[in-house]
Amino acid sequence: MKRIIIIGAGASGLFCAIKCKELMNNVDVIVLEANKQPLKKLLATGNGRCNLSNKSLSFDQYNGEVTKPIQEIISQFDDQKEFLEEGLLTKWMGNLLYPASEQAKSVAEVL
Repeated sequence: MKRIIIIGAGASGLFCAIKCKELMNNVDVIVLEANKQPLKKLLATGNGRCNLSNKSLSFDQYNGEVTKPIQEIISQFDDQKEFLEEGLLTKWMGNLLYPASEQAKSVAEVL
């Protein structure tokens, strides 16, 4: 069995863990978090409304050595579709993506 360790139980870490379990067979995913509870910072983002993403997501903002697979992931990623598949309705407010409820608690419940 493969083992994946994700450092950080914030929104990105937990979303990554969910996707790893969904997309990979025979994998054990472990999420490590320094805070006493996961998603602690998430509950405060966007004044409690939870800004999830923005429309300026671009490969140009990626700084890493492995580029081709990352470029493919970013170019094909649909924020709203991915969150909807996990059961979270979202809406764009200007350039920012929020849960439709505008409550960080909604995101925490899904993740």
